[in-house]
Amino acid sequence: MYKVNSLILKKDNKWNYKKTQKVLMKSPKILSKSLQELQINDIVFRSELKQNCIAIEYDLTAHGKILRSLLRAIECWGDKAF
Repeated sequence: MYKVNSLILKKDNKWNYKKTQKVLMKSPKILSKSLQELQINDIVFRSELKQNCIAIEYDLTAHGKILRSLLRAIECWGDKAF
């Protein structure tokens, strides 16, 4: 699940559940569990869009955006150091 969480944290804007599942090629159960954990830890925010059918959309919270910045800084450091 670590890979799923780190990929989600790289997002710059809102994302759709189904598209994310296709990109990450993870089972719905694994993706749902990862997203639930991120919600519990106040990293992502889940919203339901009621159009023709219910669509689920996610976005980073303020904490998630800070964490994304930290991960990007570590990634840059790793690229330079190694």
